[in-house]
Amino acid sequence: MKLGKNRIHFLIMLFAVLSLLVHVPSDAYAAVDTWTDATTTDVGGIHMYGVSMVDANNGVAVGKSGQIVYTTNGGVDWTDATTTNVGTTTMWGVSMGDASNGVAVGATGTIVYTSDGGDTWTAATTTNVGTNNMYGVSMVDANNGVAVGKSGQIVYTSDGGDTWTAATTTNVGGTQMNDVSMSDASNGVAVGRSGQIVYTSDGGDTWTAATTTNVAGTHMEGISMSDASNGVAVGHSGQIVYTSDGGDTWTAATTTNVGTTNMRGVSMSDASNGVAVGGTQIVYTSDGGDTWTTSNLITIRTMHGVSMSDASNGVAVGSNGKIVFTVTTSSGEKKSDSECHDCTAPSLGISKNHKDPVRVIDDGITFNEESFDVREFAKIYDTIHTETGVTNTIQLKIYEDSKPENVRKAILFLGLDSSDIHRNLACIIWENNSYGEKTITIVDKFDLFEDESAKSKIVDDILFLNYTFTSKIPIPTSTMAVELRDNYYNFGLNYFENVIKVSGNPLITSTGTVSKNNSVQTLIVDTFQNESSGSQNDMMSPEFEYGSPFEIPSIMIADTSQWGFSDIMTQRYLADIEETIQQNDSKIQAMRNANTPIEIPIFEHELPRIEENLLQIEQQKAQLVVNKMLRGDIQNWNKIYDPETFEIDAKQLSALTGMSYDSLQPWMSNLETWVAEGTIDSSELVIALEYLTNN
Repeated sequence: MKLGKNRIHFLIMLFAVLSLLVHVPSDAYAAVDTWTDATTTDVGGIHMYGVSMVDANNGVAVGKSGQIVYTTNGGVDWTDATTTNVGTTTMWGVSMGDASNGVAVGATGTIVYTSDGGDTWTAATTTNVGTNNMYGVSMVDANNGVAVGKSGQIVYTSDGGDTWTAATTTNVGGTQMNDVSMSDASNGVAVGRSGQIVYTSDGGDTWTAATTTNVAGTHMEGISMSDASNGVAVGHSGQIVYTSDGGDTWTAATTTNVGTTNMRGVSMSDASNGVAVGGTQIVYTSDGGDTWTTSNLITIRTMHGVSMSDASNGVAVGSNGKIVFTVTTSSGEKKSDSECHDCTAPSLGISKNHKDPVRVIDDGITFNEESFDVREFAKIYDTIHTETGVTNTIQLKIYEDSKPENVRKAILFLGLDSSDIHRNLACIIWENNSYGEKTITIVDKFDLFEDESAKSKIVDDILFLNYTFTSKIPIPTSTMAVELRDNYYNFGLNYFENVIKVSGNPLITSTGTVSKNNSVQTLIVDTFQNESSGSQNDMMSPEFEYGSPFEIPSIMIADTSQWGFSDIMTQRYLADIEETIQQNDSKIQAMRNANTPIEIPIFEHELPRIEENLLQIEQQKAQLVVNKMLRGDIQNWNKIYDPETFEIDAKQLSALTGMSYDSLQPWMSNLETWVAEGTIDSSELVIALEYLTNN
């Protein structure tokens, strides 16, 4: 939603008016200077590219892999859309005309629209854009809007996004257009590569090139028009320009404070106030775009989009699932230290609501009866070992400087691969509203845990929270985090680095296959299967004949992306398997050297093992296949693959590589499955093989 500029003219009391004009921007500064990470995003580490907040509460964000989420509480929590109709298509832009209706655009000409606030989306009937990537969209109400994209595509709709008409005159040729902003059903501006800026006054049918842009050939990425006259555009190399005549002439900002950062998005809530993002920067203006101030937000993520519903409330999105929102106090004014009555977040150890920070809680966290103090910042603790199928208990002792009843939210994040709450495998959310009603929300997208719960009690002005959970899969050494909020949205976050490791056998079924999302190392390991086991979940026999190797059931080398593992977590998982292989091989060798009968113990809660020298033989065989394949004519690869049947002619491949048919057949059956499922194609296979050879 975009607000027009309020112009108040008084003929008397000049000094009072001047003082008012000075005071209003200070409030705007305070509001957009503070940004907080969203509590629940439902996007994991997916890059987010666009966001649209229609008011202080409601909005939609879109990103890579078909990700569409919506919020109803100002960006604090986000929910996955139930039906997107975009598959895994990357979505670049979104615009909500009101709280219910909006349009999202993305790669290969994808345009979808919603009429229920972002939960379900319908594909447009007529787009008139072919398969061109669409990068920006702007809806001014439930019906009217404009979308822009690759090859100079500009189309407009008058029925909420179902049908689109190509602009009659664009004046951009084939230039890629990156963003568009319509201030009303008639007027708007679009920007694109090579400094392209055009404007319309007839709803998007005809466009006129700006007379003066002051951006030369700089690629422009974002545009926001607060009304028919005023707006700001941003682009590469720190470019920020503003207009006051509807987009015909543009003036370079005097002070940007972004250096040469590639700026990606901008949102003007009115003719004076707005926010721009790009790189790791969030900057804001209160003078229409001439001068910009750096926000206090510190982020290592690249920010791509921002949407301000008014001068105080907004959301910004970026890479690796980054979603942040502005925080406004109930009074609407920035609090000073002298008047602060509750300026600090709930704490597990250190309180900063004093002249000097002091410890207010001892043994702030207890993990399976092992207690330790919590410091103000992340600290590496001794790793606590647990097992699959075992119930774990974590107790938090929470101090809130007003009263414990004012703790509104406590979230336990599990399975982090780094100090970033968005990279969690699951989280348990405890909430307490102003009426004292408590709710528990479990976010466990891959169903890795069970028996999750959270119970609370207050003892001597301290809130005790007891979380329980049981892991169904082994998890390598990982970080845990706790987020706390009070009734003023004061925010506290503690990371416990490398604090937990779960061993044992998986308690959930798995396909036992490997996808291209996993480390290529597993491509070799996957060929080595437990032939004697009737089930992937069968335990190893308690007795082995002399020299018989331990084997890795395929479940242990399953597609870890099915468990939500990142590349980092997958590497740790493989390292754990390698470590147990080496340990087991050492034990076997020691017993052989002692010339004693080998009695192999059963490790019920450790990773299955394999004799290392046998694994090396399999690796050598695999490497031989790879080397011969790469020495041959790679173009011949296409001749042995039938795209209609997804079958690979192993005999022709045998002739090409000089390898026997029998040795190639197991590889081919796996590849045929992956190709049939669309997991890989021939070009991706060659890349994987080259990577495998080089590493």
